[in-house]
Amino acid sequence: MDNKMLFDKAQLLGRVDNDTVLVEQLMSLYIKQLSQMIESLKEALVLEDKRQVLSLAHKIKGSSVTICCQLISQKAAEIENHLINDNFNVAFIKDFISQIEHDARQFSSLLKDN
Repeated sequence: MDNKMLFDKAQLLGRVDNDTVLVEQLMSLYIKQLSQMIESLKEALVLEDKRQVLSLAHKIKGSSVTICCQLISQKAAEIENHLINDNFNVAFIKDFISQIEHDARQFSSLLKDN
């Protein structure tokens, strides 16, 4: 996997005037919030709460774009687009949640390596 697709640190540094301390803080905050959003997303899926699943997918997409995690953002967008097109295929959504969890673990390991 292209680490730049997972996380483009250079792009994020450019957004924050090369403030490496701020980048580390943002990365840490993002992974905590992402973990919470993923858990909430799984709960909403179990409850078949389409509106909540859509809202959480949108939040994950937005926060991932902000932190320059394109891969996670794209996968959240897949869930969002699926629901916007009036679909609610639980297996499809679960698959993308699993992919997002995998990418979140990869991102978390990048954080530990820094």
